[in-house]
Amino acid sequence: MLESVPNIDCPIDLFPKQESKIQELIQRINEAKGIQQKAELAHALGEEVEVLLGCSAYDQGNAHCVNCQAISGVRSKTATLLLRTQEALNPTPKA
Repeated sequence: MLESVPNIDCPIDLFPKQESKIQELIQRINEAKGIQQKAELAHALGEEVEVLLGCSAYDQGNAHCVNCQAISGVRSKTATLLLRTQEALNPTPKA
């Protein structure tokens, strides 16, 4: 099940371009069976979300920009949580 698509009116149309990729990754994460597969997809999700978080056209006076950053921040934290869970379950041996 896909999450509902946020209504963000992006002044440079970056959000809709990234949103389609992000929605696909979220769906694939939800369908993935193991933490390793989820973590690989979470890494890709983090990369796509970082494009939005690093937007050079961000305008703190534009509610759409503020909402985009807030949504992207939550998604970034979700991706990080999945990656940390994978690391905790499969720690890398120290040399």
